[in-house]
This record gives sequence, structure tokens and C-alpha cells, in this order.
Amino acid sequence: MIRQAGRAANAWRPEGFAELETYYPRTRWQRVAEHLDLTASFIDLWNTSREPGPERSIAIVLTPGLFAEWLPGCFRGAQSTFLDAGYRVLQSRVRTGVSVFAQAKRLAHDVSEWLLDEERFIWCGHSKGGLEILRALECDSLLRRRCIAAIAVQPPVGISHVLEYLKSSEASATQKLASHVLASRIFVEGIRDISVNREYEFSQWLQHFKPSVPTLCAASWSIEPTSWIDSWHQILQKTCPGIAHDGQFMTSDQLLPETAVVTLPRIDHAQPVLGGNGFDPGKFWSTLTQLAMSPLLQDRHGAIAQTR
Repeated sequence: MIRQAGRAANAWRPEGFAELETYYPRTRWQRVAEHLDLTASFIDLWNTSREPGPERSIAIVLTPGLFAEWLPGCFRGAQSTFLDAGYRVLQSRVRTGVSVFAQAKRLAHDVSEWLLDEERFIWCGHSKGGLEILRALECDSLLRRRCIAAIAVQPPVGISHVLEYLKSSEASATQKLASHVLASRIFVEGIRDISVNREYEFSQWLQHFKPSVPTLCAASWSIEPTSWIDSWHQILQKTCPGIAHDGQFMTSDQLLPETAVVTLPRIDHAQPVLGGNGFDPGKFWSTLTQLAMSPLLQDRHGAIAQTR
């Protein structure tokens, strides 16, 4: 079961990213360049509590990450918030056992088929889905021209240390069984992209990534598990003691080159799509969307593109 917070739970707050040094003293965090850091702007928008209002001819596409096909309620909070505000919303269907590059092609086709004539959109992706939407936009010029902005939350730019632990001699029998399942033909292609065995072409793409549309990335750390999936705090305390993570990926491994970023505290890896523990995923994604549509991101993208 997903651990939902009770009525008395404290609501999540976006302030306090710098506290990671208190909880994770071995983290070697390099400050985000000032021209790329939109954290303060996100906090300002969050605290104004302005309800999202639909812009004419703008749609929202939500693309989840690994194991989404087995997550009841995945993206439910965000979808409800955008629908209530009057947006047209598409939640992408993804398959866990498909690589980033292969899934990107199918996603681009699906979104192109769904969009109305002349309709523009904002594309939101979580975890591996965040990388897939960026690849899709990079490879489809027609779709790229219609995309106002892309939002990638907790993208696995670095590998999953959890996967490596599950294969180690220290893993329990149950954990080793899980590793064998993930290495099976059903999952292997999709899982490879977050492992040490990722393809060279994919690694090079990440290393030399350049946003093809105005792109906003969100990275986080967490100190407690809030869901039954993608929350591996005990393992990461063993493998990477004192280093900040979100329960699945290291915080410093969630940043993309030349990409605007919001850095946030106390968000476990599954919370953006499942909520829980006082976290409001609908408000979270709507705030990111407001920021993505603002001149703060749009102007930065133009300035970055001019310097290439």
C-alpha cells in the first residue's frame, strides 16, 4: 500500500534545499549556475497559491517513468488538477521494458496523433519518462515547434545504485530474485538505461545534452520513504552513506547540462506521481507548468541557445 499521510500531516514546503548538508554531510553538491537556477521563482509561485488557469490552445501531456503501468493512481493528482483547471490532458502509456530511445519514438507518434490542429502543449515527464520526452522532442522537429516547454522531474541522468546493490553478494534472497526479474527479457531493455550497462550512445547523449525546447528540470532529496516503490533508503545508506538521494537516484545525478533547474527538499522519488506524506502533486506540477510558461524560462532558453 502507498503510505498516505493522515489529516494531521504537515503540508510539504519547497524551502530548505540547503538542509541536505545537515542530513547528507558527504554530498559534494555544486551550486547551480545563477542563470540556470529557478528555485526561488518556483518558491514564489508556490507561495502565491494562484490556481492554474488554462491558456488558449494549450494542452498538457504527462509521461510517467518505470513501472507506471503497475502503479494505480499514477499521475492522478496532476491530471485532476489540470482537468479541473480546463486543460486538455493526455497521460502517455509507457512500457517499462522499452529503452529511452525506442520509447521516445512511440511517444512522439502518440502525442502528434492526439494534439488538435495548431494546438500547442507543455510536456511533463517523471523519472525515465523525463528523458524520453526530451529525446522525443529532439528527434521530431514538427512536435518541437508546437512544444512550449518540457519539464523533467527527477530524471535519472546518473545510474541507479540500488540496481547494483540488488545484484551484489550483500543482497537478500528476495532482493536477488528482484534483480533476476528486472534482468529478464520483459524488463531488460528499459532497465539497462538506468544501470551501469547503459548503451554508449545513450551515455553520450546524456553527457552532451542540449535542450531543444525551453526545458525545466527538478531535482530533490528525501530523508524518509513515502511509498512502496522506488524508495530504497536503507540500501542507499549502505551503498552511498551520507550522500543526498531521493530514495532511488542521487540528487546530483538528476541534473542535465545547460538546463534550468529547480532544487527542492523532501521529495521521495515516487511522490511527484503518487503523492503522500503531505505532498500535493497537483499543485507541484501546476506550479512547474506556470514557471515553464513564464518569461523566466522562455528567455533563458533563448539566451542559452545564442551562446552555443
